[in-house]
Amino acid sequence: MPKFMPILIAVVGIILLAGGASTYIAKSSSTAACEACGMEITKEDISAIEVVSESGEAHWACCPVCAMVVSMYYQNATLHAHCFSCNENTTVTFAGANIMSVTPSDGTHNVTMIFGMSCMMNKLVCSNECADNVRATYDWASALPSRTMSQTFGIAQSKYAQFTVGYKVIQTPTITYGLIAGGSILLVVAPLEWVLVERRKAQKEKT
Repeated sequence: MPKFMPILIAVVGIILLAGGASTYIAKSSSTAACEACGMEITKEDISAIEVVSESGEAHWACCPVCAMVVSMYYQNATLHAHCFSCNENTTVTFAGANIMSVTPSDGTHNVTMIFGMSCMMNKLVCSNECADNVRATYDWASALPSRTMSQTFGIAQSKYAQFTVGYKVIQTPTITYGLIAGGSILLVVAPLEWVLVERRKAQKEKT
């Protein structure tokens, strides 16, 4: 076997391992599973909601109802969301598993949820104008009602027992593990092949 083969095997192993590891890291950093229902979400998605517990740990939810379920579980937490229409920052603060404050709450804002009765269609909006804009823009939302934060909290309370709240593992494509495993195997094989090449070389020199 030519001497370059062990090197080639090692290089291919490094490429496969690096590709698998980078894919895993990229998905882990950009994707989360809702800690209430388990639905995978992209953290940068406008519908994704971050729930920060009293200890400062970040938890993720896919919709306002799930976010309130998660907030109730951690009791003292702050829900960070964005208006589905205009991207306005919105926060809902919980203390003792109850809503304490909603921001923004001035005269031009009225934080509500467009209630689609499913995680995919429950959307947070910061004003009545934004709610109307969502209904006018999306056919699936055209006839959906709005729910105040208090009403949304009531919905979350009724659904709380249905969920097992906590960290949920995101699904990683099988090919990612295959790349990592294949690269690791090749990196183990490469030095063994080098030893074999050297032994064959030594045997030839003796003969």
